Amino acid sequence: MIETLIDRVIVREGGYCDIPEDRGGPTKYGITIYTLSSWRNEMCEARDVQDMSVMEARDIYRSMYWTEARLDELDIPL
Repeated sequence: MIETLIDRVIVREGGYCDIPEDRGGPTKYGITIYTLSSWRNEMCEARDVQDMSVMEARDIYRSMYWTEARLDELDIPL
């Protein structure tokens, strides 16, 4: 189930963007520069976000937004 949800998020969020009015800053697949920096334990730059692979984005979603939140333990279907 998680893989299908991640697929949908990645498609919906799309590729790289860096809109000055967006407080999230550089973003790709819905992963912001701040999230990527936290994931990598280092300050990232816009180029790092641009170069992020879809596999890394999937790993981030799986780990930071599924496993850490323990969503697999919910008794209700999502």
